[in-house]
Amino acid sequence: MATARGTARDTPLMDPTSNEDQVVDVDRVQLSVTSRTSFTSSDALLKSHRLSKARFVVLTMGAFMMFGSYYFFDQCSASEQGVREQLNITEPQFGLLQSVYSWPNMILPLFGGLLIDVFGIRKSLLLFMSLVFAGQVVYSLGLLQKSFATSLVGRVIFGLGGESLNVASLALVAMWFKGAELAFAMGIIICVSRLGSVAAFNSQEQLIEAHGVPEASFVGSAIMGFSFLNCLAVCFMDKRADKIDARTLGNTDNSDEKNKTETESSSENQAVSFQQILELGLPYWLITFCCVTVYISAFPFFQVTSVSYLTESFGFKPTDANFITSIPNLVSAFTSPLFGLFVDKRGKRPLFMICSTVIFMACFGAFIIYGNTYGRNIRRSLTADVEPDTSSRAGLFGEITAAANLLANSSYPQPWSIIAVYVALGGALCLFGAVMWPCIPLVVDAKLVGTAFGVTTAVQNLGLGTAPVAFTALKDNGGGSFTATFVVIIVSNALAFLAGGYLHRIDKTQLGEKLGKP
Repeated sequence: MATARGTARDTPLMDPTSNEDQVVDVDRVQLSVTSRTSFTSSDALLKSHRLSKARFVVLTMGAFMMFGSYYFFDQCSASEQGVREQLNITEPQFGLLQSVYSWPNMILPLFGGLLIDVFGIRKSLLLFMSLVFAGQVVYSLGLLQKSFATSLVGRVIFGLGGESLNVASLALVAMWFKGAELAFAMGIIICVSRLGSVAAFNSQEQLIEAHGVPEASFVGSAIMGFSFLNCLAVCFMDKRADKIDARTLGNTDNSDEKNKTETESSSENQAVSFQQILELGLPYWLITFCCVTVYISAFPFFQVTSVSYLTESFGFKPTDANFITSIPNLVSAFTSPLFGLFVDKRGKRPLFMICSTVIFMACFGAFIIYGNTYGRNIRRSLTADVEPDTSSRAGLFGEITAAANLLANSSYPQPWSIIAVYVALGGALCLFGAVMWPCIPLVVDAKLVGTAFGVTTAVQNLGLGTAPVAFTALKDNGGGSFTATFVVIIVSNALAFLAGGYLHRIDKTQLGEKLGKP
């Protein structure tokens, strides 16, 4: 959910046969959790009910559990025009509605897996899923009541549970799969989760046209309710697995209770101290800098800029604009594991990181060219149909709105070739995530890996929490032009390019090409 959204990556993964701290990295969440099982021998583990065919049922339900969370994360973006009209809010206010999700996650990731250790995996799943479900319902009620404040509170509640839900779900899946199957399981979770985002972008506008904004949002609530039922079923099956293993293996330890009893001994390793942050080193901070500067270029763009850019500049219908905006998520859903395997075999992570920033800059440069050539020609051809009124800001906004309406209803062909730019953007996002996140464990001490992932995720959410507001303000202050926003994004990626180049130099001169090797 953008979350704060890092690109999906299926390695490094947790091996449930290990009792050591392992790293889970998937989509918007990257953190360290302690994988514990209630078995003391590999033979017992192989006979566990968790390794029966029931694990595929758990995987299916776990994937649909995450589907609803991702649907709601992008539901707001997919219904921007309708939401703004329903709540009577400005673009900067809509940007705030998007960004508040990230605010709680500027702090929560710093505690790593501590919350899961305190409550246990099953209770954590229920707690975080309840927060996500409640946040969606409160948001929908806000739309029904036309209350911006209520919808804002709903998004905050959703943020409290969204990222942590990913953490708990991955910890649970890691208890049901091991070895090569774990990579497969993570890939399924990533794919189905991303399809939730795709479904949101390709259904909300149609639902709004057919039934209205609140009703469309409550459809999202129903989808979230379905995900909540899957969460209950997953927890039931995991509890049942404990009981079956207790009978067949003579094991009476409950995995949730064991996690709780081990909290005291592990909490010191899970929490983040200022001293640990100071020990992370320059290569780590260069990687984190690249993470923030690249990701604020992507996910806030999808959230608050892409749809309005396509509709206002080229006259795409909202349904078509939502479909095009969903393309990077669709690309990510199916190509992330392939990019991961490719990078694992080739190495050269800093160089691929640099390449991805170049692709980002090229894509947003293309957006500027499209807007200032094709879009300008369309607007010029319609000038005679739009009565200019620049006497006030409201008049200018009315002129832009009128032009957009004419564009949407005109027969002037839209530039469908822009889809190629969105495909390239999705590919660059996948490539960056595939090379960036695995770099972190390679440049920090093993004891600090959890801290490193937590700090990076927190800093990432700081950027993701401010960028949507900044992007909408830039457009608002620029008279409706997207050029300033795209220039800022290009500059951000240029900084990532320089940081990546410096990281490559450090890797060759100081790290012994640790990041460049397969």
